Amino acid sequence: MGMRRRLRIALLCTAFAALPPVCTAAGQPDPVPASVGPAARCYLPGTIVLVWPPFGDCEVTILRAPAGGEPTEIARVTLGTGHYLDAGLAPLARYEYTVRPAKGDALGPVPASNSPEMLVGGDFEGLEPGETTSTPMFHRAYGPPWWDVVELARPGGEGKLALKIRHGTPPRRDGLHSRLLPVDPRGAYRQTGWQRVLPGGSGRIGRQILTRDMKAAGGRIVPYSYAPVLTEEPEGWEYYEQRLSALPKDAAYLQVWALAFNTGNTVWFDDLSLIDETTERLFGFDADRQLPELIAPANKIGDAEMLAEAGKLAETIKRLDAELASPRETALEAYLDGVYELNAAIQRAKDLAWDLRILGLAK
Repeated sequence: MGMRRRLRIALLCTAFAALPPVCTAAGQPDPVPASVGPAARCYLPGTIVLVWPPFGDCEVTILRAPAGGEPTEIARVTLGTGHYLDAGLAPLARYEYTVRPAKGDALGPVPASNSPEMLVGGDFEGLEPGETTSTPMFHRAYGPPWWDVVELARPGGEGKLALKIRHGTPPRRDGLHSRLLPVDPRGAYRQTGWQRVLPGGSGRIGRQILTRDMKAAGGRIVPYSYAPVLTEEPEGWEYYEQRLSALPKDAAYLQVWALAFNTGNTVWFDDLSLIDETTERLFGFDADRQLPELIAPANKIGDAEMLAEAGKLAETIKRLDAELASPRETALEAYLDGVYELNAAIQRAKDLAWDLRILGLAK
């Protein structure tokens, strides 16, 4: 794709992001407002964190179901607790969680994966082909949804299914809003997705970032923005990608959007994804293999200061690994602080390993 084409797409994305989706023509529905419900996601390999709005003074039962399986009770949580840390899970396993209070209606099920992927179900695999009105991860964006799960895959995709947004007469707006996904301002996130738009169609992939009280994070006028198109493929397919870092300090939730705006033709979405890059880094670190690779070069070079730092980093990583491996009684804030402390130690260990390698080559 040429420079002129890239520039035009960037300008279009900037202009598009300035359009408020609440400006509707007569008879057009307003967007469905965001609301806090149960949320589940992984921050560290082996553990899924489940959080839910407070129920008041009643005991809460946690139910877990494997993908396609029946739910079973895994825990009962005492009064006033609004989270549960489900540890010891198999790599890449997918689950659905339900929160059932002793009084009132159950919340969920909510999907989660023991992986860096936060947007579980964004590939639309495992759904039944045909008309649908929601999925475990997504609900309508505007009015009654006109959705179909269809046998179609984006270019190079391994899946077999995509989600089709049917157009109407006159052109109508529709699309997908994800559940609210908890984010930490200390983290960085990578949003990607595929969209197919034919002549007369219109759509975008983006997100809104909200505070705990559902306001635009960072004092923005609007909470939403849209990802740019990186590549264009045959048959109308477009690939979107954007890295999200330096989130506002008051950011608490991210909601993925995949929208069709007043479209006069069908729009398809496939392989929508939101990756937590901190979690991705922690999944990619093998302490048993990589820590010896840090200590051995430090010993060989004989630099006392670097050797001491390598030893201290190894001790810190081992300690945090052990503490976070069985976190069920840990307060959520303390658990997340531990995750980011571990991430910082691993990043420094990788930097030190590189420095040691360069010094070793120099000698």
